[in-house]
Amino acid sequence: MKGKVSPIPRDTEISATAFVYDRLRELILRGRFAGGTLLVEQDVARALKVSRTPVHEALRLLGAEGLIEIKPRRRARVSEVGIRDIEQLYGIRASLECLASEDAARNSGPGFIARLEQEAAVMEDVAGRVTSEGLQAFTDANKRFHHEILRAGANRWLDQALRPVLGVLLGPVSALAGPSTKKSDIRYELLSRNLVQNCRQHRRIIEALRNGDPGQARAAMQLHVDSAQREWGGAVERLSRAEEETRRPPHR
Repeated sequence: MKGKVSPIPRDTEISATAFVYDRLRELILRGRFAGGTLLVEQDVARALKVSRTPVHEALRLLGAEGLIEIKPRRRARVSEVGIRDIEQLYGIRASLECLASEDAARNSGPGFIARLEQEAAVMEDVAGRVTSEGLQAFTDANKRFHHEILRAGANRWLDQALRPVLGVLLGPVSALAGPSTKKSDIRYELLSRNLVQNCRQHRRIIEALRNGDPGQARAAMQLHVDSAQREWGGAVERLSRAEEETRRPPHR
Protein backbone atom coordinates (compact mmCIF):
# COMPACT_ATOMS: atom_id res chain seq x y z
CA MET A 1 0.00 0.00 0.00
CA LYS A 2 1.45 3.30 -1.07
CA GLY A 3 1.37 6.25 1.29
CA LYS A 4 1.62 6.19 5.03
CA VAL A 5 -1.19 5.54 7.48
CA SER A 6 -0.34 6.26 11.07
CA PRO A 7 -2.54 5.11 13.95
CA ILE A 8 -4.35 7.80 15.93
CA PRO A 9 -6.03 7.57 19.35
CA ARG A 10 -9.69 6.57 19.13
CA ASP A 11 -12.52 6.89 21.59
CA THR A 12 -13.44 3.51 23.01
CA GLU A 13 -17.10 4.24 22.24
CA ILE A 14 -16.39 4.43 18.53
CA SER A 15 -16.39 1.06 16.82
CA ALA A 16 -13.25 -0.18 15.12
CA THR A 17 -15.10 -0.15 11.79
CA ALA A 18 -16.08 3.50 12.17
CA PHE A 19 -12.53 4.36 13.17
CA VAL A 20 -11.02 2.68 10.09
CA TYR A 21 -13.71 4.08 7.82
CA ASP A 22 -13.22 7.65 9.04
CA ARG A 23 -9.44 7.44 8.83
CA LEU A 24 -9.30 5.98 5.33
CA ARG A 25 -12.01 8.30 4.05
CA GLU A 26 -10.14 11.33 5.36
CA LEU A 27 -6.89 10.23 3.72
CA ILE A 28 -8.59 9.57 0.39
CA LEU A 29 -10.47 12.87 0.32
CA ARG A 30 -7.37 14.81 1.34
CA GLY A 31 -5.51 13.29 -1.59
CA ARG A 32 -3.08 11.32 0.54
CA PHE A 33 -4.00 8.24 -1.48
CA ALA A 34 -4.00 8.90 -5.21
CA GLY A 35 -6.43 7.22 -7.57
CA GLY A 36 -5.38 3.65 -8.24
CA THR A 37 -3.65 3.17 -4.89
CA LEU A 38 -4.00 -0.43 -3.71
CA LEU A 39 -5.41 -0.84 -0.19
CA VAL A 40 -4.53 -4.26 1.18
CA GLU A 41 -6.63 -5.32 4.17
CA GLN A 42 -3.72 -6.86 6.03
CA ASP A 43 -1.53 -3.80 5.54
CA VAL A 44 -4.27 -1.39 6.65
CA ALA A 45 -5.07 -3.53 9.68
CA ARG A 46 -1.42 -3.60 10.70
CA ALA A 47 -0.96 0.15 10.22
CA LEU A 48 -4.08 1.06 12.21
CA LYS A 49 -3.56 -1.67 14.83
CA VAL A 50 -6.93 -3.34 14.33
CA SER A 51 -8.06 -6.75 13.09
CA ARG A 52 -8.91 -7.37 9.45
CA THR A 53 -12.64 -7.64 10.10
CA PRO A 54 -13.30 -3.90 10.67
CA VAL A 55 -10.98 -3.09 7.76
CA HIS A 56 -12.99 -5.36 5.47
CA GLU A 57 -16.26 -3.71 6.57
CA ALA A 58 -14.83 -0.18 6.24
CA LEU A 59 -13.64 -0.91 2.71
CA ARG A 60 -17.09 -2.22 1.85
CA LEU A 61 -18.65 1.05 3.06
CA LEU A 62 -16.14 3.13 1.11
CA GLY A 63 -16.90 1.03 -1.95
CA ALA A 64 -20.61 1.78 -1.56
CA GLU A 65 -19.73 5.49 -1.65
CA GLY A 66 -17.69 5.03 -4.80
CA LEU A 67 -14.45 6.14 -3.16
CA ILE A 68 -12.82 2.75 -3.76
CA GLU A 69 -13.33 -0.10 -6.19
CA ILE A 70 -13.52 -3.61 -4.79
CA LYS A 71 -11.88 -6.22 -7.01
CA PRO A 72 -11.96 -10.03 -6.73
CA ARG A 73 -9.86 -11.60 -3.98
CA ARG A 74 -10.37 -8.58 -1.70
CA ARG A 75 -8.32 -6.22 -3.83
CA ALA A 76 -9.42 -2.64 -3.17
CA ARG A 77 -8.13 0.35 -5.10
CA VAL A 78 -8.82 4.04 -4.61
CA SER A 79 -11.19 5.11 -7.38
CA GLU A 80 -9.87 7.17 -10.26
CA VAL A 81 -11.92 10.37 -10.49
CA GLY A 82 -11.82 11.80 -13.99
CA ILE A 83 -13.19 14.94 -15.62
CA ARG A 84 -16.40 13.17 -16.69
CA ASP A 85 -16.91 11.94 -13.12
CA ILE A 86 -16.61 15.46 -11.74
CA GLU A 87 -19.07 16.82 -14.30
CA GLN A 88 -21.61 14.16 -13.33
CA LEU A 89 -21.08 14.79 -9.62
CA TYR A 90 -21.67 18.52 -10.08
CA GLY A 91 -24.96 17.75 -11.80
CA ILE A 92 -26.04 15.62 -8.85
CA ARG A 93 -24.85 18.21 -6.36
CA ALA A 94 -26.76 21.02 -8.08
CA SER A 95 -30.05 19.18 -7.68
CA LEU A 96 -29.59 17.75 -4.22
CA GLU A 97 -27.89 20.64 -2.45
CA CYS A 98 -30.58 23.03 -3.63
CA LEU A 99 -33.13 20.75 -1.96
CA ALA A 100 -30.96 20.67 1.17
CA SER A 101 -30.88 24.47 1.21
CA GLU A 102 -34.66 24.68 0.99
CA ASP A 103 -35.01 22.25 3.91
CA ALA A 104 -32.43 24.19 5.92
CA ALA A 105 -34.28 27.47 5.32
CA ARG A 106 -37.40 25.93 6.83
CA ASN A 107 -35.41 24.83 9.88
CA SER A 108 -33.26 27.94 10.21
CA GLY A 109 -32.46 29.10 13.75
CA PRO A 110 -30.01 31.41 15.55
CA GLY A 111 -27.58 28.65 16.48
CA PHE A 112 -27.50 27.33 12.93
CA ILE A 113 -26.87 30.76 11.42
CA ALA A 114 -24.18 31.48 14.03
CA ARG A 115 -22.30 28.32 13.03
CA LEU A 116 -22.46 29.28 9.36
CA GLU A 117 -21.21 32.78 10.23
CA GLN A 118 -18.28 31.28 12.12
CA GLU A 119 -17.20 29.12 9.17
CA ALA A 120 -17.68 32.02 6.75
CA ALA A 121 -15.39 34.18 8.89
CA VAL A 122 -12.66 31.52 8.77
CA MET A 123 -12.87 31.37 4.97
CA GLU A 124 -12.85 35.15 4.61
CA ASP A 125 -9.74 35.37 6.77
CA VAL A 126 -7.95 32.95 4.44
CA ALA A 127 -9.23 34.32 1.12
CA GLY A 128 -7.01 37.39 1.03
CA ARG A 129 -3.74 35.57 1.69
CA VAL A 130 -3.46 32.14 0.14
CA THR A 131 -0.94 29.81 1.78
CA SER A 132 -0.75 26.02 1.95
CA GLU A 133 -1.93 26.03 5.57
CA GLY A 134 -4.59 28.62 4.84
CA LEU A 135 -5.88 26.68 1.88
CA GLN A 136 -6.39 23.60 4.05
CA ALA A 137 -8.17 25.73 6.65
CA PHE A 138 -10.44 27.11 3.92
CA THR A 139 -11.20 23.62 2.59
CA ASP A 140 -12.04 22.33 6.07
CA ALA A 141 -14.28 25.32 6.88
CA ASN A 142 -15.99 25.01 3.50
CA LYS A 143 -16.81 21.36 4.20
CA ARG A 144 -18.22 22.22 7.61
CA PHE A 145 -20.29 25.04 6.09
CA HIS A 146 -21.98 22.83 3.52
CA HIS A 147 -22.37 19.86 5.86
CA GLU A 148 -24.03 22.17 8.40
CA ILE A 149 -26.63 23.11 5.80
CA LEU A 150 -27.19 19.46 4.96
CA ARG A 151 -27.52 18.55 8.64
CA ALA A 152 -29.99 21.37 9.30
CA GLY A 153 -32.35 20.02 6.68
CA ALA A 154 -32.88 16.91 8.83
CA ASN A 155 -33.53 14.71 5.80
CA ARG A 156 -31.65 11.45 6.33
CA TRP A 157 -32.30 10.18 2.80
CA LEU A 158 -30.95 13.35 1.27
CA ASP A 159 -28.01 13.21 3.66
CA GLN A 160 -27.10 9.68 2.55
CA ALA A 161 -27.25 10.68 -1.13
CA LEU A 162 -25.49 14.03 -0.97
CA ARG A 163 -22.79 13.56 1.66
CA PRO A 164 -20.55 11.31 -0.53
CA VAL A 165 -20.88 13.78 -3.43
CA LEU A 166 -19.81 16.68 -1.23
CA GLY A 167 -16.99 14.54 0.12
CA VAL A 168 -15.44 14.34 -3.35
CA LEU A 169 -16.20 17.82 -4.68
CA LEU A 170 -15.23 19.69 -1.50
CA GLY A 171 -12.02 17.70 -1.08
CA PRO A 172 -8.88 17.76 -3.23
CA VAL A 173 -10.83 18.61 -6.39
CA SER A 174 -11.78 22.00 -4.98
CA ALA A 175 -8.09 22.78 -4.54
CA LEU A 176 -7.26 21.76 -8.13
CA ALA A 177 -5.46 18.64 -6.92
CA GLY A 178 -2.26 19.92 -5.37
CA PRO A 179 -2.11 23.65 -6.08
CA SER A 180 0.95 25.83 -5.85
CA THR A 181 0.86 29.04 -3.84
CA LYS A 182 3.46 30.76 -6.02
CA LYS A 183 2.04 33.92 -7.51
CA SER A 184 3.68 33.09 -10.83
CA ASP A 185 1.66 29.88 -11.05
CA ILE A 186 -1.72 29.97 -12.77
CA ARG A 187 -3.13 27.90 -9.91
CA TYR A 188 -2.46 30.72 -7.46
CA GLU A 189 -4.39 33.19 -9.61
CA LEU A 190 -7.33 30.82 -9.97
CA LEU A 191 -7.44 29.96 -6.28
CA SER A 192 -7.19 33.57 -5.13
CA ARG A 193 -10.05 34.68 -7.33
CA ASN A 194 -12.22 31.68 -6.55
CA LEU A 195 -11.82 31.94 -2.77
CA VAL A 196 -12.98 35.55 -2.70
CA GLN A 197 -15.92 34.74 -4.96
CA ASN A 198 -16.82 31.75 -2.79
CA CYS A 199 -16.92 33.94 0.28
CA ARG A 200 -19.33 36.41 -1.34
CA GLN A 201 -21.63 33.59 -2.40
CA HIS A 202 -21.54 32.03 1.06
CA ARG A 203 -22.76 35.33 2.51
CA ARG A 204 -25.70 35.34 0.08
CA ILE A 205 -26.57 31.80 1.14
CA ILE A 206 -26.43 32.76 4.84
CA GLU A 207 -28.68 35.76 4.25
CA ALA A 208 -31.25 33.63 2.45
CA LEU A 209 -31.21 31.06 5.25
CA ARG A 210 -31.46 33.77 7.90
CA ASN A 211 -34.57 35.06 6.15
CA GLY A 212 -36.04 31.56 6.23
CA ASP A 213 -36.87 31.83 2.52
CA PRO A 214 -36.63 28.41 0.76
CA GLY A 215 -36.86 29.93 -2.72
CA GLN A 216 -34.14 32.47 -2.02
CA ALA A 217 -31.97 29.77 -0.45
CA ARG A 218 -32.37 27.53 -3.50
CA ALA A 219 -31.45 30.38 -5.86
CA ALA A 220 -28.37 31.33 -3.83
CA MET A 221 -27.15 27.73 -3.67
CA GLN A 222 -27.84 27.16 -7.37
CA LEU A 223 -25.71 30.19 -8.23
CA HIS A 224 -22.94 28.94 -5.95
CA VAL A 225 -22.82 25.40 -7.36
CA ASP A 226 -23.12 26.55 -10.98
CA SER A 227 -20.29 29.01 -10.42
CA ALA A 228 -18.11 26.33 -8.79
CA GLN A 229 -18.65 23.98 -11.73
CA ARG A 230 -17.94 26.72 -14.26
CA GLU A 231 -14.78 27.82 -12.49
CA TRP A 232 -13.60 24.24 -12.13
CA GLY A 233 -14.11 23.58 -15.83
CA GLY A 234 -12.31 26.78 -16.76
CA ALA A 235 -9.44 25.95 -14.44
CA VAL A 236 -9.00 22.52 -15.99
CA GLU A 237 -8.98 24.01 -19.49
CA ARG A 238 -6.50 26.74 -18.63
CA LEU A 239 -4.20 24.40 -16.76
CA SER A 240 -4.25 21.99 -19.70
CA ARG A 241 -3.29 24.80 -22.09
CA ALA A 242 -0.51 25.99 -19.80
CA GLU A 243 0.93 22.50 -19.45
CA GLU A 244 0.73 22.00 -23.22
CA GLU A 245 2.69 25.21 -23.74
CA THR A 246 5.47 23.98 -21.45
CA ARG A 247 5.77 20.76 -23.46
CA ARG A 248 6.15 22.50 -26.79
CA PRO A 249 9.73 22.73 -28.14
CA PRO A 250 11.11 26.27 -28.14
CA HIS A 251 11.02 28.17 -31.42
CA ARG A 252 14.37 28.44 -33.15
